[in-house]
Amino acid sequence: MKYKNEESGLLLFEGTILSYAVLTNDARSGVFVETFEVFKQFLKRNTNMLVMCDVLMYFNMKKTLKEYFSNDRIDIMYYVRWEQSLGGNCPLEIKLRHIIKCIGFAILQPILSLINLLNGKRKRILRAKAFFSTGYVPPRYINRNESIRKYICLQDAIPILYQEYFPQMKDSYFWYRLLISQFNSQGRYFAISQATKNDFCRLFPQLSPEQVTVTYLGKNDRYQYIENPDIKVLEKYDIDQDTKYFFSLCTVEPRKNLLRSVKSFIRFIRQEKITDLYYVVGGGKWKKFYDQLLAEFSGDVFFQDYVKMIGYVDDEDLPHLYNRAMCFVFTSQYEGFGLPVLEAMGCGCPVITSTSSSLPEVVGDTGLTVAWDSEEAHIEAYRQIYTDEALRIKLHTDSLARAELFSWENCAETMLREIYG
Repeated sequence: MKYKNEESGLLLFEGTILSYAVLTNDARSGVFVETFEVFKQFLKRNTNMLVMCDVLMYFNMKKTLKEYFSNDRIDIMYYVRWEQSLGGNCPLEIKLRHIIKCIGFAILQPILSLINLLNGKRKRILRAKAFFSTGYVPPRYINRNESIRKYICLQDAIPILYQEYFPQMKDSYFWYRLLISQFNSQGRYFAISQATKNDFCRLFPQLSPEQVTVTYLGKNDRYQYIENPDIKVLEKYDIDQDTKYFFSLCTVEPRKNLLRSVKSFIRFIRQEKITDLYYVVGGGKWKKFYDQLLAEFSGDVFFQDYVKMIGYVDDEDLPHLYNRAMCFVFTSQYEGFGLPVLEAMGCGCPVITSTSSSLPEVVGDTGLTVAWDSEEAHIEAYRQIYTDEALRIKLHTDSLARAELFSWENCAETMLREIYG
């Protein structure tokens, strides 16, 4: 189905997060992946879009368009995201950023308004059918326009459920605070899992289940079974080609449960006297928790000898690491979806994940699930994977089939059907 409609069918796509494509590490999170992949699908369907971008990301967006979308005709409008650009992490920082940015915005605002008025984009916006965003709220003048329907993607309720890890929630300008402050009975929302939908409807009574549509995330085509993974990728991360290893990919933060999964692994290999198995951990880190992790295992020879922290992993390298792993461990305490689990399944890598939040929705019955807070359950799952080759083969086959049920095509099509009716 094509969505190249007349002007009244214009979709305002909040694309600021697209500019993160030229950045690396933690900036390219699950929200970025969803924004990037959904945008590509909308383009494939010739959706009539005007991309809106924070002017502060102007240069990054220019690089992104040149590097990833040079063959596409993309209409873009830069604007000042006043409120969402003012947030800080402490009272002093908030005040300083507020003063400095307000001065800059006071200069930029009339200039951009004049540019968008002369090029006709401000007029087009007022006649748009809908506003779509993967997280950021619409500007006030769009919010006040009742003829423009607003569609916002709900990623997870983590900043609410685990506020101890999010001091930003005390800041009224924090993007997530702005998001939840605008929940109302007229808005339309896309939740990335049924668990996420349930959480938001439970936490915010003003949201009805009818307002929230579940749109599961998809799998990039790069995540597929590779018969002969590239040995050079293993060498890049100092992994011997004959090494047996469990693989984990996550930011090193408390919610990801990495401390428990590593501790359980060390207990397992120590109890079983295993000397040919390693635990490889990839991903960015929260410095405070990373230091806590290292302190926890200070002096532990098993951690030093059998746990390898390889840091950030390039996207193109991940399929090779998934394919070579004996299994993928992702026993998070809470996830809005759990995209790494789907990526591993797409490569046919057996998965050990937790029974919490959205993760059972993703893995179904094609992986091993454990209670996130049980070391014994972790150890038993490790034992099954390590000792049972027939189980690994079954999980490999089942995972490949299960992963095919999730696609960015289905995700985008569901969204566009909802927007355009």
